[in-house]
Amino acid sequence: MATIRRPARTPHLLALVAALAALDAPVAQATTLALSAGHGERTNIFAIAGVWDGASPLIERKTWRVTPHIELELKDFEGLRSGQTGYQRVAALGVTPVARIEWPGEAYRPFAEFGVGINLLSHTKLLQDPDFSTAFQFGEFLGAGLRFGARGAWEVGARVQHMSNGDIKLPNDGLNFGTLRLAYHF
Repeated sequence: MATIRRPARTPHLLALVAALAALDAPVAQATTLALSAGHGERTNIFAIAGVWDGASPLIERKTWRVTPHIELELKDFEGLRSGQTGYQRVAALGVTPVARIEWPGEAYRPFAEFGVGINLLSHTKLLQDPDFSTAFQFGEFLGAGLRFGARGAWEVGARVQHMSNGDIKLPNDGLNFGTLRLAYHF
């Protein structure tokens, strides 16, 4: 029987490049605490995250800049299907390098961000489905938001996220979800 080899996946390469860039980033200087709640595919998501900001911007111009961050997040996925077998809750611990473009000169500071990282799941099946197959998962997100308040200490935002194993093992159901986020910068 012939073995079918799948071509290399772009998310794997993106995760590797982002992780290597984060390792080369200057030592982090500020800390942020963030709470998130969201929904996707009959699943509620709740999360708490610690975020460490890079010591200096990756790119800085007169009116905007791109800053690096490392995010450590604990997620709780709650399945909303009834009468099915499997785990009703799955926990995930994730580490994600993040790049954020922001406009710091404004009283209300808009931003857009993206991140590609890795997650480790407590279980590989959330009720009957999704079936993640592996505890190791990639995670990607796109987000936008607004910083405000004294010293820009508060932020609100929204993210669209995807989590899957990148076809390391099949089935690879993955999960798409959106979250709303509230953060405080110390």
